[in-house]
Amino acid sequence: MSGLVDALALLCTVAGLVAGLIVLSASRVPLLALGVALEFWTAAGLLRLAGPFTWQRLATAAAVVALRRLLGVGLRAGRGGGAPPRWRVRAVRASPLRARGR
Repeated sequence: MSGLVDALALLCTVAGLVAGLIVLSASRVPLLALGVALEFWTAAGLLRLAGPFTWQRLATAAAVVALRRLLGVGLRAGRGGGAPPRWRVRAVRASPLRARGR
């Protein structure tokens, strides 16, 4: 059973690398590509926790989850925070709930 879990974790790790490279080539946004890869690597770390317990497996999974959380904060902070996206402005202007005459 442990060999199967390790093989699935390795598959998730490789899939994360491939998916990250595909996203990077399509979007040219390194943080977004890293975020996609970290999702797969988080899954791999959690799969490894299903195998025999070792402190190294636990520390690796915890480090990947912490990095994923920090990256998520960085991605949200990097959106600018200034003006809302154009689609949101248009949606508010076209809203039937908006008061007439303004």
